Amino acid sequence: MQTFILPLFCEFGFYILSYTREVHTLKCDKKIVSCSKGEECLFPSATDFFYDWKDIDDSIKRGVVKNEDRWNDIIEIAKCKYGNDIAIHRPSGDVRSKLHITFDITGTTKVPKSDICICARKRLVAPSRNFKYWQAVIDFCKTFGLTVSVVGKQEFTFSDLHNVDFFSFDFGNTTDSVVSVLKNSKILLTTDTGISHLASLIRMRQMVIESPMASAIGWIKRDRPDLVIHLPKTCYKDPQPIFVQIESLCNESYFS
Repeated sequence: MQTFILPLFCEFGFYILSYTREVHTLKCDKKIVSCSKGEECLFPSATDFFYDWKDIDDSIKRGVVKNEDRWNDIIEIAKCKYGNDIAIHRPSGDVRSKLHITFDITGTTKVPKSDICICARKRLVAPSRNFKYWQAVIDFCKTFGLTVSVVGKQEFTFSDLHNVDFFSFDFGNTTDSVVSVLKNSKILLTTDTGISHLASLIRMRQMVIESPMASAIGWIKRDRPDLVIHLPKTCYKDPQPIFVQIESLCNESYFS
């Protein structure tokens, strides 16, 4: 029997923390996963994908949004397409119980390699959480001759940064291109973002700047202590700790 997995309306971080792991661990023979085009790489156990639904605007996403009313309409569309006898799975939205689960995903987008990948997240809803020293960090990396990529969807990225070797959206404004750039980089530098959770999912080493607000970085550190280099929230006022860490990695020949 086919199992139709309803979408989870949520922030991207919760999508990675909860939905991808729940889909991966769901025991059934055939999985039809509701996702957007360009996200297929996040679901290696899927047998088919369902795109005939509309996500909600990112400006109204806070954690996991109530889903039931939206699900009813999607279920009707799915039954018309796949038949009334399909099993329906309603994702739980639980972000804690499966944090230990990792699995391999691979993007299909061809991208260059980079030494350091930066997630220069531009928050439209909570701009106070935006990090303002990305250009200084990029310029510092360049003094060591490092190749620098910037990863993230174009609309959520500081795309006016210069001295960057390439942006992930240069190769397509999709999650697939983001995954491909991460997989072809030696380390990620990021704030507390959904991409930091994506890096944890694929067991990528990363430097994470602690959020000035309450953050999910504790979840990352607890479950991936061997992969996360913690940078203090004081970096939002003075990026010097970031410079010290990058120089230390260079001195250790990490990028060689």
